[in-house]
Amino acid sequence: MENKNSEIPALLTVWVGGALLTVLLLAGCSEQDLSSAAFHMGNDLVSSHTQLGYMDTLTVELSTVILDSVRTSATGRMLVGQYTDGAFGTVHASTCFQVTVPGTTVTSDAVFDSLTLVLDYDGYFYGDTLKSQTLQVYPLAEYPEADDNGYYYNTSPIPANETLLAQHTFTPRISDGSLEIRLQDALGKDFFEKLQEGELGGEAAFLEDFPGIALNTLEDDAAVMGYAIEDSGAYLKLYYHRSLAEKETYTAHFYPTNTDDQFNRIQTDRSGTVLESWTRQRYPIPSTQTNEQVFVQGATGVLTRITFPTLNYFIELGKQGSLL
Repeated sequence: MENKNSEIPALLTVWVGGALLTVLLLAGCSEQDLSSAAFHMGNDLVSSHTQLGYMDTLTVELSTVILDSVRTSATGRMLVGQYTDGAFGTVHASTCFQVTVPGTTVTSDAVFDSLTLVLDYDGYFYGDTLKSQTLQVYPLAEYPEADDNGYYYNTSPIPANETLLAQHTFTPRISDGSLEIRLQDALGKDFFEKLQEGELGGEAAFLEDFPGIALNTLEDDAAVMGYAIEDSGAYLKLYYHRSLAEKETYTAHFYPTNTDDQFNRIQTDRSGTVLESWTRQRYPIPSTQTNEQVFVQGATGVLTRITFPTLNYFIELGKQGSLL
């Protein structure tokens, strides 16, 4: 099932053709003669300098604009995956975020079971969700620095550690609500022992040790998936148990923090498309140079510009005229 949802700053995709706007000026309620010769009442008494002009067509010019970068932080949506579109080429999305320490106390007789990453689908997808894709989970070497305004962009780098925490192949099932991936036991045991001994520290100390998580995907031509980050949509889940009279299972959750710093890195390869020769343009690309087509894909910085050159006529009227 192929779909291209339209949402900004996620991947908004629209293909627009040429357009023509027509304005009709209707006057009166009858079919009387509206020519200037028919209006002669009072001509012998007053010298009039008033003129009535008609414009029944507005010219529309369409063009495509490619921006250097687009802000993708604090959108409330994580984008991960890859999809090749005939109009826009290949789009590859990766993301990163941070988690904080749980407010859970673990008893000394507890036993570690596993550590997983839980990702809630948020309903967005761009591509074919019937194809399988492979998601990779990495720890961050350090969290990327924002610009002077505190923003991150589709071109911002994600400095992931080379240690692979998980590689999970799956077919998206959006109706299931979430995706759960088991991570390396080494990381889970480290978290568990520190939590059990009270050595995880506060959030600042924890983030210094564990700056965050990066999500990437193999080059599967499948779909770019949207995952929630707000309302604890993505988190680490630590499973452990206690062996008493009966085995009792418990969990501790590492929920997202600093969600305004979560961002999506979006990379594009437009080879073989109409836009292939247009990379970063300061000026609009006329539709006459793109096969009479214009394009919109917000998260990759592709926008459509619509201009009405004939409107300059009305501007020239200044204070000497009025529009009806």
